[in-house]
Amino acid sequence: MKMFKLAPVISGMIMLLLLACTSEPAAVQEPVKEEPVKVVEDPVVLSEEPALTDGPQEEVFEVTQEVYDKTFDEINALIEHLDGIIAKKNFTAWRENLSQTYIDTYSDKELLKKKSESPILQMEEVVLKDLKDYFTYVVVPSRMSLKLEEIEFDDENHVTAWTVFNDNRTKLYQLELIDGSWKISLW
Repeated sequence: MKMFKLAPVISGMIMLLLLACTSEPAAVQEPVKEEPVKVVEDPVVLSEEPALTDGPQEEVFEVTQEVYDKTFDEINALIEHLDGIIAKKNFTAWRENLSQTYIDTYSDKELLKKKSESPILQMEEVVLKDLKDYFTYVVVPSRMSLKLEEIEFDDENHVTAWTVFNDNRTKLYQLELIDGSWKISLW
């Protein structure tokens, strides 16, 4: 993964060096292409490596396998519950499973206006006006019956739930533990 992030930077540096030369360029030896190394992540370390930066790097939040399994089961039960709510198109029950941050964010008129510009919503001539419209026209069509594959802890109260969709790892939900219950949230 790091290799893919560095490839454009390295390519750009090589191009700059070649363009900066005033004499005829010497024969450039092709770099040896290395086969990507497949890294199997330890399922107990539940956060991706921090990106390379000049500043301080975030610590990886680690949990025991027992905590991971317990949290996975809790979140899986929540997602199954949410699937039922979404299948019934029950906005009121869905809203009860949201953090205030999520409610505020997806009630914002400017954000809803931007979301309304998506090709699918424009094709259907849908203009999102409020959180209920967002639920009806975005959440319901996109979230039914997705299987939880993995969770990733940001800290003890913030977890990202992942699924695999079309062979790609896809974020299902960001969840926050609020007053002892997991809620759909944003951070």
